[in-house]
Amino acid sequence: MLRWLFDVVQNVLRRFGLRIVRWPRQLVANDAQSNVERFFPVGEIRPWHIPDDLRAISTPWARTLVNIYEDRASWPSSIVPEGGMLLQALVRNICPRVIVETGTCLGVSTIWLASALRTVGGTAVHSFDLFLPPRDTRQTAEAFQNPRDYVEERLRDAGVADLVTLHQGDSAANIEAIRDELTAAGGVQFAFIDGDHSPRGVLADLQALEPVLPVGGYVFLHDIFPEISNQLGPRWLLDHLHEVSEARYEVCELYLAQTNYGAAVIQRVA
Repeated sequence: MLRWLFDVVQNVLRRFGLRIVRWPRQLVANDAQSNVERFFPVGEIRPWHIPDDLRAISTPWARTLVNIYEDRASWPSSIVPEGGMLLQALVRNICPRVIVETGTCLGVSTIWLASALRTVGGTAVHSFDLFLPPRDTRQTAEAFQNPRDYVEERLRDAGVADLVTLHQGDSAANIEAIRDELTAAGGVQFAFIDGDHSPRGVLADLQALEPVLPVGGYVFLHDIFPEISNQLGPRWLLDHLHEVSEARYEVCELYLAQTNYGAAVIQRVA
């Protein structure tokens, strides 16, 4: 069932010299460990390499993404440009009507998702975040001081604000709060989970989403390689997916340049 998806992903990634991998591993994690996770890797913050293909696009969403990526505050908290291109390709092929995103951060992935959703006639991106002031000392840039205001302005710049609804607060609780609305809209055909990276947080997001994720729906899970991303939850969820979920899934794991925090595309099959 995922064969066509492998073909799409391979075509997108081949241009950047990347490859698909399946990497089955076990990682035992608990919330005590997750409390000391570090999102930012050790070392000097460096600028993104922005692909020429993105720079060549003159639309407002592409120009806005380039501007955010050129701001060093976006490294490495935003999804890599190649990962954003992959998100776009997936949305354009899956053609969802409604997308859910947990972990808005600076709005980069939100713009990638919403710009693709418009091309396929979708109706809404629901994006969830705490929008809290920064806790990491390296998050001192202006973009992090009033994160929700920053995101709203970037969405307007990108021309996608009409498609995006921002929800502030706990993502799992807020997804549950609008579950009737999502059901009335036909459910969620594509979700991007990139919020609370603890095992408990990632699991809560998935469990809140599952009642409105139909068979055939997709979840894109970010930061699955803890050795690189310093995040334990996404890996834990993949390794225990069929133990903790009431649904059944097929999984495709991916390397992502440039930081290679990794990602997984998950399809609900039963």
